Amino acid sequence: MMWIWLFGQLIESRHGAAALLLLTAALAAPSNLAQFWVSGPWFGGMSAVVYGYLGYLLVQGKFNPDFGAQLQPQVVFLLLGWFAVCWSGVLEFFGMHIANVAHTAGLLSGLVIGGVCVVCARLKLRA
Repeated sequence: MMWIWLFGQLIESRHGAAALLLLTAALAAPSNLAQFWVSGPWFGGMSAVVYGYLGYLLVQGKFNPDFGAQLQPQVVFLLLGWFAVCWSGVLEFFGMHIANVAHTAGLLSGLVIGGVCVVCARLKLRA
């Protein structure tokens, strides 16, 4: 929830509360549906939204100079490193079950939504 708070503040300060709520729903829906499809209903949490925010912020920070913020490389390394550890299966050895499909769908959704927003911002500048 710390990442939701930190990333959420960053997004909300640039786009407003309504946009943050819409983004959160747009990230949660596909990631939870994807995880439900592969594992059934026995999962929960907001970590897929965290990875969605990560993807969104990476694209906005890299390709939209008007966004005005970039994530620190250490944060990106930490979250993507944890992503890799989760997919490695080592945590399942210790009895921890991770919603890897939800994390992946959240990250991909965030990258796509961020990309669409960058394209829209560039088209708006041309008009």
